[in-house]
Amino acid sequence: MFVPTAAKAQELRRAGVTALAAEYMTMPDMLASLDMSAEAIGTLEAHNTAKRYHQEMERVLELLKFRTAQLHETERPRVLHIARFSPLQVDGEKTLIDAWIQAAGGTNAARVTGNHRPVSFEQIAVWNPDVVIVDSSAGELPATSPLRTLSAFKQQKWWINPKGVFAWDRYGCEELLQVQWAAKMLHPTLFADLDIRTAMRNFYNIFFHYHLSEDDISRILAAKPPAP
Repeated sequence: MFVPTAAKAQELRRAGVTALAAEYMTMPDMLASLDMSAEAIGTLEAHNTAKRYHQEMERVLELLKFRTAQLHETERPRVLHIARFSPLQVDGEKTLIDAWIQAAGGTNAARVTGNHRPVSFEQIAVWNPDVVIVDSSAGELPATSPLRTLSAFKQQKWWINPKGVFAWDRYGCEELLQVQWAAKMLHPTLFADLDIRTAMRNFYNIFFHYHLSEDDISRILAAKPPAP
C-alpha cells in the first residue's frame, strides 16, 4: 500500500500490511518516490518509465536554469500561490510549490513555511504579489472579495492553474508540465519558443499512453473537467 506519510506507513506495517511512504516536499525527493514506486512495481516498463521521467525532468530543469540564470532579482516576479479561498490559505516555502516557482524564474511572495497555511487578506496586501496563481480546487473568488483589489488581479496577472489527471501545481507527476507552464507564464519572451500544447501532447503520450485532442488540451489548461 502506498500512503502519504511515514507515520501511516508504520501504522500499517504494525498491522502486517506492506506499506510505502510516498511523501515528498522537494523535486529530488519526488524523483526518489518515483524510483521507489518503480522498484515496488518491479517491471521493466516501470523502471524504464521512471528513467524516462528522470531524463525529461533533468532536461527541462536544465533549460529553465540556463535561461533564468541571468535574471536580476527584480526580474523574478513575486508569485503568490493560493490554495483555497475559504478559509484563505496559501502555499509557502519548503514546499514543492515553492520549488516550481523558483525553477520557473520567480520568487515565492508568501513569507510562511508549508502547505495550506492560513493567512489574512491584510497580510497578502502587505506582500503585494506581482502574480497570483490559484489552485484549481480553491473555489470561486467571491465578487465582494478584497483580493480583487490587488494589483495582480487588476493587471490580469491572476491565473488559474491547469489541472489534468491531477492538479499540476500540487504533488503529482504533472509537475514536469507545471514548471514549463509557469516559466512560460512568468517569462513569455524568455520562453517564446516553448510550446506548452506540444509539451502536453508529448507528456501524456509518453507517460499515460493517451493522445490528447485539442479540446482536451484547452480544457486542461483552463482547469476544466473532461468533456462529457
